[in-house]
Amino acid sequence: MNKVKQFHEIFESSFNDSEEWRRWFFAQVADEPDDIFVGYDGGGRAVTALLMQEYDFVYQGETFPGAYISCVGTRPEARMKGASTHLLAETLAAARERGLAVCSLIPAQRHLYPFYDRLGFAGVYYIDEERYTSPHVFHIGDAQEITPDYEVFSDLESRSGWGVRHSRTQFADIVVEAGIGSGSKTVAVELPDGAKAILLAVYSDKQDAAVEVKWLLADNDAAADAALGILRQKVGERGLTVWRPAISGLRARMRAHGMIRIVDPMALLQAMAEKFPSMVYRIRIRDEQLPENTGVYTISGGQCTYAAETHEKLDLDVPVEVLAEILFSDQTMGGVFGLPTARPSMALMLD
Repeated sequence: MNKVKQFHEIFESSFNDSEEWRRWFFAQVADEPDDIFVGYDGGGRAVTALLMQEYDFVYQGETFPGAYISCVGTRPEARMKGASTHLLAETLAAARERGLAVCSLIPAQRHLYPFYDRLGFAGVYYIDEERYTSPHVFHIGDAQEITPDYEVFSDLESRSGWGVRHSRTQFADIVVEAGIGSGSKTVAVELPDGAKAILLAVYSDKQDAAVEVKWLLADNDAAADAALGILRQKVGERGLTVWRPAISGLRARMRAHGMIRIVDPMALLQAMAEKFPSMVYRIRIRDEQLPENTGVYTISGGQCTYAAETHEKLDLDVPVEVLAEILFSDQTMGGVFGLPTARPSMALMLD
């Protein structure tokens, strides 16, 4: 049996998605054997599987090859036996062999965050969640609705800082997926000064059901307000839940949204060294799943070098997941450790 069929069977035993969605997903998204990883029990039966798709990741102004892991499933009778843990470890090793810098994922449930943490993932992706009641007024002003195409989305995503980036095909898949089994609207606007915004919203057919804006990217608040105003014209006076990049800094708005796993520390630290050539910093990293990453990384003179050990003073001595928590934290945290830091973004994933 080929991996696609094995993955399909394990997926059906693990998740409750509609038949319409599954047909689309396996015809359009999960059809490449190299993206599918399968784990077997002692008798050679396929019992666990996952999907790892490559996505670009921007860090320190450079674009690195990364991946998004999803659909981690195990047959019910094989759960709690370490099968998915072993498969994820194999997947991370394969990601490193393929030259990927990071892997990202969105845990299906909150209680899974500690499980992934044990594999070196760190919870660094956040969103600002905003809620608006039906009486709330959004000001459209002189904004013009424009075609919500990939060019608009990609342009705004490229200005959102560090994080995951979508290809044209990946963006198209997300737009199609949003409309399967529900209503969906993609809205883009442009203001007279050139500021733009784009959003993707989903909702049920019930007249009073709330609308979920799965992502809103905007140059400024005026553009965001205009996009939400045009959305309201299309969906009626419903309440809105809106996800935006976590830039407010308000704890009341921030929600955990995903995790990252550094697969190749040298790639990221070399980018940091080149961006800050005057920096001198020495880090020991410990990585149980990828022991080849364990060692001392010295940033100096615009370069990062590796050594298995050192007798020099260390500035930082941490497990790989803690390094991710520091590098991908807000600037206040970065100031504590003397490192340039920023929160990354990850939007519109097939989770």
